[in-house]
Amino acid sequence: MPLKLVCPNCKADLRLSEPYPLPGAPVQCEKCARSVAVTYPSGVIEQLRKRGKRFADASESPRLPSAQAGGGQLKAQDKMGTRRAVKPPSAPLPSPPGLAAGGLAVAGPGTASDVATEQFGDGPIGTGAATERPSSAIAQDVAMLGEEGGATAVDQTQVAPDDGPAFHEIDRTVPSMRSPYGGLPNNIAEPEGRAGSVPSDPDVDPTSVYTEQGAEEESLEPDAPRKRKRKSKRKAEATATQAAPTKKRGIRGWFAGLFGCMGSMGMMGAGSLLVVVLLGVAGAGGGYWYYSRDLPTVETLRAYQPPTVTVVTDKDGELLGEIFEQRRYVVPTEEIPAHVKNAFLAAEDANFYNHDGIDYMGIARAMGRNALAGRMAQGASTITQQVARNFLLTRDKKLERKIKEVILSWRIEEAYDKDHILFLYLNEIFLGSQAYGVEAASRTYYGKSVRDISIAEAAILAGLPQRPSDYSPHGSWDQAQARQHYVLRQMKEKGFITEQEYQTALDEEITIVPRTNAFRDKAPWFTEHVRRQLVEQFGEEAVKNGGLQVKTTCDLNLQTVGQDAVRNGVFETDRRSGWRRDAVENAGAGNIDKIRAEQEAAMKKSWAFEQDAAGRVPQPEVSVLEVGKRYAAIVTQVEPKWARVAIGAHDAIIPLAWADWVYEPNPSRSWRGRVATDLTALVDTDDDRKGDTPILMAGDLIQVEVGALSTKDAEVAKVFAGTPGATEDLAGAKPWQNPEVESALISMDLATGAVRAMVGGSDFSESQFNRAVQARRQVGSTFKPIVYAAAIESKRVTAADVFVDAPMAMATGAASVWKPSNYGHDYAGPMTVRRALQLSKNTVTVRVVEAADPKMNDDLIYKFGRRLGIGGMPTYRQPADWIPSPTTDQLCPWIKEEPDYFVCTDHFPPLPEGVANDREHRRALKPGDEHWCRACDMSMGLGSASLSMEEMIRAYSAFATGGYLIEPYTIEEVRDRTGKVLMAHEKPEPPLVMEPAVASIATWLLEGVTHGGTGSAASYELGLRAVAGKTGTTNDEKDAWFVGFTNDVITAVWTGYDEPRTLGVSSTGGRTSLPTWIDYMRVAAPKEKDRPFPQSADLEHANIDEKTGRRLAAGGVTYPFLKGTVPENTGLREGQATIEDLSGEL
Repeated sequence: MPLKLVCPNCKADLRLSEPYPLPGAPVQCEKCARSVAVTYPSGVIEQLRKRGKRFADASESPRLPSAQAGGGQLKAQDKMGTRRAVKPPSAPLPSPPGLAAGGLAVAGPGTASDVATEQFGDGPIGTGAATERPSSAIAQDVAMLGEEGGATAVDQTQVAPDDGPAFHEIDRTVPSMRSPYGGLPNNIAEPEGRAGSVPSDPDVDPTSVYTEQGAEEESLEPDAPRKRKRKSKRKAEATATQAAPTKKRGIRGWFAGLFGCMGSMGMMGAGSLLVVVLLGVAGAGGGYWYYSRDLPTVETLRAYQPPTVTVVTDKDGELLGEIFEQRRYVVPTEEIPAHVKNAFLAAEDANFYNHDGIDYMGIARAMGRNALAGRMAQGASTITQQVARNFLLTRDKKLERKIKEVILSWRIEEAYDKDHILFLYLNEIFLGSQAYGVEAASRTYYGKSVRDISIAEAAILAGLPQRPSDYSPHGSWDQAQARQHYVLRQMKEKGFITEQEYQTALDEEITIVPRTNAFRDKAPWFTEHVRRQLVEQFGEEAVKNGGLQVKTTCDLNLQTVGQDAVRNGVFETDRRSGWRRDAVENAGAGNIDKIRAEQEAAMKKSWAFEQDAAGRVPQPEVSVLEVGKRYAAIVTQVEPKWARVAIGAHDAIIPLAWADWVYEPNPSRSWRGRVATDLTALVDTDDDRKGDTPILMAGDLIQVEVGALSTKDAEVAKVFAGTPGATEDLAGAKPWQNPEVESALISMDLATGAVRAMVGGSDFSESQFNRAVQARRQVGSTFKPIVYAAAIESKRVTAADVFVDAPMAMATGAASVWKPSNYGHDYAGPMTVRRALQLSKNTVTVRVVEAADPKMNDDLIYKFGRRLGIGGMPTYRQPADWIPSPTTDQLCPWIKEEPDYFVCTDHFPPLPEGVANDREHRRALKPGDEHWCRACDMSMGLGSASLSMEEMIRAYSAFATGGYLIEPYTIEEVRDRTGKVLMAHEKPEPPLVMEPAVASIATWLLEGVTHGGTGSAASYELGLRAVAGKTGTTNDEKDAWFVGFTNDVITAVWTGYDEPRTLGVSSTGGRTSLPTWIDYMRVAAPKEKDRPFPQSADLEHANIDEKTGRRLAAGGVTYPFLKGTVPENTGLREGQATIEDLSGEL
């Protein structure tokens, strides 16, 4: 039998025949071509199915024939399906078939959205421009006609198209007195009229899905018993009318109730009431239309993609940091435990599964209580209203916003099932401490997923929405616990938990974890470097709110080791510079007691919080000291050999043995062998008005590190022996000062280029500048291996060639001379290239450059360095039209200089025709003549170029891998919030940038540095055979380097001041940066992986006398050579001399 309805646009009578379209299915009127969506009054679909009527899949949009036009009946488009009861949904579910194509049909107030009309036009979707829809269409949307119960045609232009995941509607024909996630409250009677409307089988869960054709239809309602017998048609209709009354929604339901009341009144009373009602209807209808005009569409809630956390992990999945504007992790409904949902329902909206978005009884109760209290003692916003407010409106406390909130709540209830609304709420709500949603809150307060929390823990979270700050477990435990008890009582009274569960939850001891910041605490420089790369590739918005999943190359264990090594190295280097008296503040001896009291109060509070982040642990009567921890202290007494300090209520002794570095700074004096001898000694200050000041004096506010809890401990007894101030049983302390020097470390896997550790400084909270990749500092002697490798490749120099280590001077113009010298001005005479690199001799390096490029015309060193990626992109990646400039060529930045600045090679602009680019030409230039030049190969060979640590490990990788250049990288993979791979690192084929034989010789030379050279501590401390590297120290000890590698890993360390100044005499790379390198490589390069470096098959070997460089028949040292460069055999043995040698000596 056909169903009749009226087109809301042209008013044509339409008919629907089997299979009937499902709710929301798009159909088209043949008379006016208007696309409409069909809805049915509540309960009609169930009755029709019970009578054997079929419903279509509605995967296609049928056309509605017009009765006036004589059109035929609708034809079925797809197979129909019936529904059965299953487990209640706890996550967003897909839409019923048909909703995806035409959008969700909304009966009631939601069908008249002018905003939607403006978006989609006044005709078939996508066919025309938006037009204004008259307000009278609201009342014309529904025409319930026909014997079987009417269908409703809803203007399709009022429904936004489905642009994301859809969800099943839950049939809420009969109001439920409970959530589907818990038992029916024991103290609430079963609602009347429920019998026969739902299954009573406890094993059947109250949710509908589409099943095979012919299956018996079952209600979705969770509370009523199952109907056991099939009734007659007439009786079934009567039962359906009583037991499952049509659910009136929104303003229409309210009006229907009023008219129903009028029917039971007398005619005169009804007539009088009718006038009042009509006036009310007109006013309400006008108000509804007015506030509905510019409301946002609720369709945006269908594809829920809120701001979520971008998670950065190390190579093994360990968390490195979170990047977010709102810390949120979206959890599907089915993964949120039932007791968590019920806790929020009990606390916020116990009637959630009963109302249509507005809790009218709740409003009445709130009004009564507020009137009695004379203030706003209770609110009545439902969860649906909170969703409407949080997602679609502002939080302005205005009547207009409240009215819009009510209208949107009706529309949300019409558009989505209850589970989806709860899903939105639990994932969106702010719960304090930067936590949005229940998952983030659970991690924040309990350090675990919401999937694993207890009823007691859930009750604390459920108590937070109203006042997240005041009820926060972090620091407001009493208020949080009081709110928890309220939630638990509500859960018990509403039947969500039993009495036993209630008592167990009250007795449960809850652990609150302190607030943490993984980004700051774990690998801050590495994570920040990755963040910058992500922003560059994906944009700021995607990184902050897109929920990216980023897997990095970082090894968190090695990163931690590297950070500790850098920090310890910085402290040690800073101590060598002496005690900075100028940085010490003196509070005055008269304020000691006051300062002690303030320190004691702060220490007790800090200790209590460390024991329990919720603040439940009472403060101790006396503060607690811990060995190895730093504290603020005030000096109370100073003697030449010891000082006494107050650390809160505690007294401690600083012995001279633990303060031997507390001497007056003097960078021109070597720190080696220097120790403090008198803590009362006067030091010169920068302020001439103060005059000389003692190193320490009473009232000084300093920091100390507790070295012992008692000076009587056997472990420290020798330190305090002979210290008069230690006769009492006091604590032992070491003076400490904030370091000014900085250091950085970067380490890379040679097999892949994966950066395993990146430490940009000593304290990220003080400075976020990443010196490992952002700083460019002079590299000093770490550049020499590149010079020697280039010279050997030229075959003009071999490792066995002898050069004289002696002072030298080179004229650079008419008025200046360049005098390169060795560190310490020590010279050793003739030596081989190997020995010169081992001892880092500058004068020999300059002579090697001259020998390899006699007239400085070939730019030998410059071109070789560019191939290794020094100063910019490697040569093999340069475009054909690449032109060097100050921004693209950091190895040799182009600068305009006087001709007598230093020896230079001209590049741009070209020299005039006929003028040779050689040293003679440059010497002929007169003072004042200007020309373009770059830093010359001479000074470049000694490390005058300013480079980054990343460039240095890339260049050295060619030595370690047989000539292949390994490119460092830090990101392995990036996925979006759905798990789709956005970026994955693909290992490129590394380019061969030098001959393998040259790389082998260079590695052999660098092994000499770590076995008997300036870096010999590396092999000695690590106990490795295959370890190679080079120290580097710039002029005046402003920069200290060590770059070294094994077969598997390469690591670079730099130490210096951010504003270049001397580290002090004797602060070389071998004494300053190498110890940090060793501390890191103890873990990064274990002994069990030690193996000899591979040698190229293209090498030849010969025994060499290192004093003369001559080839020996036996003895000496075995040197590697490129083929064709082995010196002739003299036939001598080690220690034998030639006539030339003897005559030379004579």
